[in-house]
Order: sequence, then C-alpha cells, then structure tokens
Amino acid sequence: MGPGMYWILPFIDQKAQVDIRTKTVNIEPQETVTADSVTIRVNAVLFYRILDPSKAINKVENYQVAVYQAALTTLRNVVGQNILDDVLQNRDKINVKVQEIVDEITEPWGIVIERVEMKDVEIPTSMQRAMAS
Repeated sequence: MGPGMYWILPFIDQKAQVDIRTKTVNIEPQETVTADSVTIRVNAVLFYRILDPSKAINKVENYQVAVYQAALTTLRNVVGQNILDDVLQNRDKINVKVQEIVDEITEPWGIVIERVEMKDVEIPTSMQRAMAS
C-alpha cells in the first residue's frame, strides 16, 4: 500500500506489514552424502529480500519457512551432486548454483535471493585422518 487512506473491511480484509529489508536465513548443519559417497555436514547462510510484498503474502503460506526449506533442500541436492574435493575447492560455484536454484523457486513469491554462502564443511574424523596420511 502506498501513502493515503485505505478502507479495511473487518472479517474480509487484513492488513499485513512486510519488512522489505534484506534478511538472513541460517541453514543449520545438514548431513549430506557427496557424489563420491562421503558423508559430510554443511551449513550456510542465505540472504534474501522481498521485492513484491503482495506475492510474498499471497502466493505462499509462510514465506520465511518456504525460503528456509527451499534453501535447505537445494543445498543438500547441490552438494550431493559434487565430489568431496569439489565441495572443498569450489565453494563459490556451489554457492552460485544454490543461489540460482533457490532464486528460481522463490521468484513467483516476489522474493529475490541476493547471496548464499556455505560457512562450514565438516568431514568425518576417519576421512580427515585418511587425507592427512
């Protein structure tokens, strides 16, 4: 709604206030299996912004949960398509791929994904020992 006076009919209309500033979503550490069958734990942070508040409210039940779930499943899928060496060495490419996919998912909701950053990749201790040898 822009400036000016508006009528809200009780029981028919509702007013919703939507913050259009950039928000962050912390993706908790997730266990996933890489393409070379190594189980790792990855976590990330996602930055998004609402471009169209009307779509964000009307096209999806809870846009915050929906963005989190889309980011979570996409991160797992993209990491799972890569071997461990690629996950460790090409984080930027994985970040961009996750961003593109989640942005495509959230676009109909009036939401743009500004950035995705993988924070940590935890490798099992047995694999760390094997890599150190």
